[in-house]
Amino acid sequence: MIKPRTLAALVVLSLSSVALAAPRNPEQEKAIDEDVLAELRRYHWPGNVRELQNVMERLVIMSGDSISMLDLPEDLLAAADGATTRHAGSSLRAFRDAQERDFILATLKRNNGNISQSAIELGVGRTYLHRRLMVLGISRKEWLT
Repeated sequence: MIKPRTLAALVVLSLSSVALAAPRNPEQEKAIDEDVLAELRRYHWPGNVRELQNVMERLVIMSGDSISMLDLPEDLLAAADGATTRHAGSSLRAFRDAQERDFILATLKRNNGNISQSAIELGVGRTYLHRRLMVLGISRKEWLT
C-alpha cells in the first residue's frame, strides 16, 4: 500500500517518466489539480506503485493540458467514494452525476450535437466524452431534440 505522504512525490515522478516516454512532446509536463491529488491520496492503491504508474500513464494520455477530476477513472472514484458513502449515502455521487449529465447535455445542444467541438469546449478528450456519455446513459436523441 502506498502511504499518503509519499503519494505526491510518486505522482510527480510518474508524470515525469510518462512525459519523457511520450512521443509527442516529451518536455511538456502536465499540471495536476490539487483535488486530483487529494482524490489519489484517498484511494487505497491495492496494486501499489505499479497501479499508480498505470493510472498516471492513462491520465497523461487521456487528459488535455492539465489533469482534472474529470480525467480520473470511474473505478478509482467509485473505490475512493466507497469509504465515505458508508457514512454519507450516495446522494453526493448522484448529485455530481446529475450535474455532469446536465452540463454535458447543455454543451452538446449548444454545439448542435458536435461531439468533437463539445469535447474541446468541455476541456476533455473526445474519447473521454464518449465514455462519459455511455456511463451517464446519455443517448444521441437527448441532445438532438
